[in-house]
Amino acid sequence: MKNRTVLKQLIGRVAILVILLIAVFGLAYLNINNLYLKFDEAEQMTQIKQYDKILAKKEFSSYPYQKLFGSDSVFWVLDSSGRSVYSADGQSHCIDANDLLYIIDLKQYAYRSVIHYSGEDGKKYTGVFIQYADMSESGQMIIIDENQIVSNSSILNHHQLSEEELNYLTGNPVMLGRYQFAADDGNTYTMIVNSDGMLNGVYNDIEQRTLQMLAGVLIVALLLIGFFILDMRYRIIRPLVVLDKAIQDMETEGKASIEEYKGPKEYADIFNEFNDMSRKIADANKASRQHQQDKLDFYNGISHDLKTPITVIKGYTQALKDGTIEEESVDRTLTLIDEKADELNEMINQFYHYNITDHSAFQYHLEAVSADEYIRTVMIRKLAEIENKNMTLELDLQAAGAVIEIDRSEFRRAIDNIINNAIKHNAGNTKIRLLSSFCENSYILLIEDDGKGIDTAAAEKIFEPFVSSIANGLYGNGLGLSVARKIIEDHHGEIILDESDGKYRTVFKIVIPSNLKKM
Repeated sequence: MKNRTVLKQLIGRVAILVILLIAVFGLAYLNINNLYLKFDEAEQMTQIKQYDKILAKKEFSSYPYQKLFGSDSVFWVLDSSGRSVYSADGQSHCIDANDLLYIIDLKQYAYRSVIHYSGEDGKKYTGVFIQYADMSESGQMIIIDENQIVSNSSILNHHQLSEEELNYLTGNPVMLGRYQFAADDGNTYTMIVNSDGMLNGVYNDIEQRTLQMLAGVLIVALLLIGFFILDMRYRIIRPLVVLDKAIQDMETEGKASIEEYKGPKEYADIFNEFNDMSRKIADANKASRQHQQDKLDFYNGISHDLKTPITVIKGYTQALKDGTIEEESVDRTLTLIDEKADELNEMINQFYHYNITDHSAFQYHLEAVSADEYIRTVMIRKLAEIENKNMTLELDLQAAGAVIEIDRSEFRRAIDNIINNAIKHNAGNTKIRLLSSFCENSYILLIEDDGKGIDTAAAEKIFEPFVSSIANGLYGNGLGLSVARKIIEDHHGEIILDESDGKYRTVFKIVIPSNLKKM
């Protein structure tokens, strides 16, 4: 779930970055497009008109013609008679009033196209097409045969063009523009602009502003991308490096721990879970190693326990075969062999039963029984074995009417294993007592003895499987109590080694908390 949250945040940040970049470039495009739209709509004249006051005051030396028309441009001013009254390059220029008709009026900024072609008569012609930007007038088409106007749609008369007039009209080799203005002295003047590209200054201004805008957009985009990279490094790359190192440590050392991480909460949570997982894996590995060791100890122990009765059986059998046993001792010897065979058989059954009850296919056959009556029946069958060991049995069953739902055979095995533990690990004259009670829908059975007791080291692991121990000088593999606990827990019950009250040093407490009722 947290991985999805981190992925969603990453996708969200990428989306935000893309949206911001699109917005920045979109705004830049709109602004640049707006600049060119204004120019296309002939609003470039505002660039010229804003300096009309300088022209009106005849402060020609202060006029910023290079800014408007380009660094290579030149302008001069003519009076109404065509006489030059000012020249930016210091040279005298004179244009006849009629010649002005062939120079484009800047107030009617026009696009001029010049083409050269051959007519049907084989002659060379020059076509000049003039279209005004504001579309206020229709375009003009002028056809020239060498320097003679042969057709035109303008106010120009058909006449022979001078070399200078032809150049004015075709823009070869220079482009001229005229701008008429009224001065404060009441006279009308005409400014002539000579430039390699009319209104280059306006274009230059637009290009400069465009470049500045693009540079700004590029800087903003780089800053956004840089911030995104740093943010991703902080939120993703750095945590992944930490996590990768921890995983490598896990692979090489079997455990790893990420120190307290100060960063995005999502990764902090992931690292905390990684630490928990690492601890669990380490604990599981430790438990597995301990389990393997306990299993080895168990097999060593079971091997020892199996060898003992087998050795006795083989020894007495060989003695009987060799005839070294006196005739009056044969019956006693056969009885010992039979007892050891029973002991061997019981150990094999315990081992088999422990494995089969742990299998998923194993099933209990449950039935409702009277608890005290069932316990009394089980203990009657054990009475002879207890008395043969010179022990005494006391039944103090006080839960009359209590019913438990159990598998008779399996639950008897659990009780037998606990009683066998008392018989095996205690000397004669030991008293075994069973005490029952009923409390809060639970059947409680105490199995006590006043024998030697169980030492602290053995008590801690007494119910664990595959654990061998030496308690009170007697060797035992502990499998019987493991089987007893499993059977009782499978019946939704619980068994514990309870505290001693002083008189009875060993106390096993069994509680069956479910499927009980008071009759």
